[in-house]
Amino acid sequence: MKEQIMTSQVNEPKWWEKTVEYQFVINNHKKFQLIAPLDGKHETGTSDVILGQGDKFILIEFKKDATSQKAEFEKFKKNNKSKSDGTIITELQKLKNFDCHFLVYAKLEQDKELYFLELIHNGYIDYLNPSCQDKKKYSYNEMIEKGKSSEEFLKYLDDLENLRIFDTSDGSCDCGGGGGSDFSNILVLDNKGNCQSLSAFKKIHLTPNPPKNTPSGYKPK
Repeated sequence: MKEQIMTSQVNEPKWWEKTVEYQFVINNHKKFQLIAPLDGKHETGTSDVILGQGDKFILIEFKKDATSQKAEFEKFKKNNKSKSDGTIITELQKLKNFDCHFLVYAKLEQDKELYFLELIHNGYIDYLNPSCQDKKKYSYNEMIEKGKSSEEFLKYLDDLENLRIFDTSDGSCDCGGGGGSDFSNILVLDNKGNCQSLSAFKKIHLTPNPPKNTPSGYKPK
């Protein structure tokens, strides 16, 4: 019996947060128009990925599974260790346009001998909130519908970074009136492999992807 348990543990499928992120891109790369992976201080202050479609932008945090709330709360306590999880949720809810922020995690499913990951899309605050028992599962299109204009979205990034990075132990915000990271010069990739800075995309009006089965000469109005 002991040997069987050890064998089962060895053979148990393993995946990571990065696996979830790649699965999401594979599932949706034909739908979104641009994606901007974040790292360093830009990720630390906000989340993992900026996604754009049409003239709407959303922010996505990826997690391995449904049990990563503690690690996420810690991101808001770097300068204020005494802050409670409930206070963090309340402060997030006060941010304008917080509903453009989502969290995507995976559930491992099995069909006969094949494993697959089911991706769950929750609102960011819903995922963190233990009192939210019936967390809405958004479809990809429903997430995009919650997207914000570039100006609204960048303001949300700024406010979120202030809350995560610059909130101090005495309750003040050592931020000088704005976030510390400049998002205008980060590279974003479109679904054809091209790239431009985010500021360049802000200067053009992104049009929705053309409907399927349209002539090759189709031009959005």
